[in-house]
Amino acid sequence: MRIRWRGFEMPTRVEKDENTASGTYAKFSAEPFERGFATTIANSLRRVLLSSIQGAAVRSIRVEGADNEYAVIPGVLEDMAQIVLNIKKLRLRLHSDEDVVVRLEKTGEGPVRAGDCTPHQDVEIINPELVIANLASDVTFSVELDIGPGRGYVPAEQQSVDGKPIGTIAIDSIYSPVVRVAFDVNVARLGKRTDFDKLELEIWTDGSISPELALVEATNILRKHLNPFIKYFEIGREFENATATGLVIEGDNERSGKLSKQISFLDLSVRSENALRAANIKTIADLVQMDETEVSSISNLGKISAKELKKKLADHGLSFGMRLASSE
Repeated sequence: MRIRWRGFEMPTRVEKDENTASGTYAKFSAEPFERGFATTIANSLRRVLLSSIQGAAVRSIRVEGADNEYAVIPGVLEDMAQIVLNIKKLRLRLHSDEDVVVRLEKTGEGPVRAGDCTPHQDVEIINPELVIANLASDVTFSVELDIGPGRGYVPAEQQSVDGKPIGTIAIDSIYSPVVRVAFDVNVARLGKRTDFDKLELEIWTDGSISPELALVEATNILRKHLNPFIKYFEIGREFENATATGLVIEGDNERSGKLSKQISFLDLSVRSENALRAANIKTIADLVQMDETEVSSISNLGKISAKELKKKLADHGLSFGMRLASSE
């Protein structure tokens, strides 16, 4: 099926090569593009994928027996500089918007691995086989890791350690879960014409996010930045919250005014917003009339995202399962 808009040939869909796809790699293709548009789209997506996808990383550490990054710990083969470099390679998946502290402690000769960390409900270690240090004797190696969400790369000099315990060492944080992005533009044929473009986009991640989800998130970030440039009388109407629900909270005009707003007003994560829109939940009124069980059962949402929604609604004085009255 061909899609045309104002004389432009548009891609009908994005396809993934299932034969080569894995949890950390995927190759996507889309066609046809008018000449030059594939390169424009690919460059924009590549920039966003590499710099703007949210991930998690260690921000600072506290190592027992070491007050600075140049210290040497008795019984540990590596010095602090090497330990810090190893910790920077730690890849994580964070199921919370809040900072968390994870403790790593091991006693006895042998390697200390990332998998030796004390389990935390909000943190998932993607590379548990990573060696943090090697113990040469029967000593105890203990370190606390301050972990938080972020984007891109943040050097140690910009990390905030104010209010942290004495001995806290700030380290460079590499948040981006996307390791590499490559694209190729080839000739595409449409009917008798051969002057169209075909885009092939390859994405590698560290495993904390799938290539598919990374692509969707990058596309949404790009779209959000283009929304202000769309004229009001075209598809940007939803940006003005023009949809009226006709529902109110009796005796509360302030909260009633929020019911007609789009769910984007809540500043949700890309995953949560996509799942709600896929379930045809567009306004806050649609959301607050559902109970918590119904929300948790929405496809691709899950319990963690449901908790996020509950907190976001509470910030505005709203909750699940609200009874709304007609404004008429």
